[in-house]
Amino acid sequence: MATSSSDTITTKPDPGNDPVLPPGPIGAQANLTTTKAPTSATPVKPGATFDYRVTTTNNGPSVARNAKVTDPLPAGLSFVSSVDGCTASGQTVTCGPVASLAVGASKAWVFTVKLDPAYTGDGSDLKNVATSSSDTITIKPDPGNDPVTPPGPITPEANLTTTKAATTTTPVSPGETFDYKVTVTNNGPSVAKNVTAPDPLPASLSFVSSVDGCTGPVGVNGATVTCGPVPSLAPGTSKTWVFTVRLDPAYVGDGSDVANVVTPTSDTEGTKLPNDPAGGLPGSKPAPAVADLQLTASTPTPLIARGQVATAVFTAKNKGPSVAQHAKVTITLPVGVGFVVAGSDPACTGTGRTVVCTRHPFEVTDPDYTVNLSTGAETPTAFTVPGVISSETADSIPANNQAEVTIRLEVPPPVPAPTPLARTGAGNLIEAGETAVLLVLSGAGALAVARRRRALLTR
Repeated sequence: MATSSSDTITTKPDPGNDPVLPPGPIGAQANLTTTKAPTSATPVKPGATFDYRVTTTNNGPSVARNAKVTDPLPAGLSFVSSVDGCTASGQTVTCGPVASLAVGASKAWVFTVKLDPAYTGDGSDLKNVATSSSDTITIKPDPGNDPVTPPGPITPEANLTTTKAATTTTPVSPGETFDYKVTVTNNGPSVAKNVTAPDPLPASLSFVSSVDGCTGPVGVNGATVTCGPVPSLAPGTSKTWVFTVRLDPAYVGDGSDVANVVTPTSDTEGTKLPNDPAGGLPGSKPAPAVADLQLTASTPTPLIARGQVATAVFTAKNKGPSVAQHAKVTITLPVGVGFVVAGSDPACTGTGRTVVCTRHPFEVTDPDYTVNLSTGAETPTAFTVPGVISSETADSIPANNQAEVTIRLEVPPPVPAPTPLARTGAGNLIEAGETAVLLVLSGAGALAVARRRRALLTR
């Protein structure tokens, strides 16, 4: 209420105007605006986290009560946490409320989000808008911040590591097989695409097979075995393959040269770390070499005439698994039988009644040693030729190291008894002065003719 007055005495003071109210209706109003931006300009990788800062400002004219910011995240982002108390329900992040926001004042919140590890876009589809609101009436609703994207450029990155080890610690002998297990782990942050594990084997190992689909040339020493690809390997996950290899049957090392490394590959950028090359063989060292040598004997001349050449064939087998070092077949000849160099195997040499056929190294093969034998007057009508195989390498089954073959000589039929000779004349007796013709069938079947003149025949 307002009143009037002056320096002149008044007998009736001014009672003032009737009470007046401001133009109405009277109501608090607060116009809010919002900004949103990443806290760093460092490009984000799919699978990595980064921070957003959202800020609401009260442009008045009144204090804003229970002011807050609402941010509906796009599908490629997910809420992680907030140091300022923002919370999420599904994809919607809410920051605040702040009980009272004065005119001209601002309130900021920071929260952390994660970019989808499988994201492959350029970020343009990740734009979104945050808006502010309060319990105070606003004449002009907040249009929200300008659409904002994660800091870019966005490039996927997958950092891979590898482990490789034998599945057993039991040492293997040369020629034996064992399994390797190779594991690739994606340490993120992004999904790794088309992950493979190529394994260039050392010279003493060859690929045999794989239950997990690894491939490589079978039986080739030092070839590369490739496991995979895996189309997609998520961060924090691993892929394991198992494949079988064979240690070279002729290997004579201590195992230190068998170690090797596997370096993973992927279409996704990032570091690719190989495995530790230590301990390539089970137990780090090979077991002693062992070879199962076998010997069999046969002959293409089981029955011959005395004086003919007989042939004995000794077949040596190395059933493995290792190569036999300095292998030999020792053949003992019976009395009356000699060694014939011509036509015999060049690896065989004879001294006295002993023939030795050598092979070094003796691989897992089946060589035949042909030995020609002479026969004569002192040769028994049936004789046996024994042989034995041996080497400097341990033999797992020595019981099958011996063999023999028996050869027989033809026995001529007995000579028939003489029979009286018949005359062509009147009598059966040969007269004095006559010539007799004697027909004799030899043991060899040839017809011999002998003539004998009798000087006197007594009648």
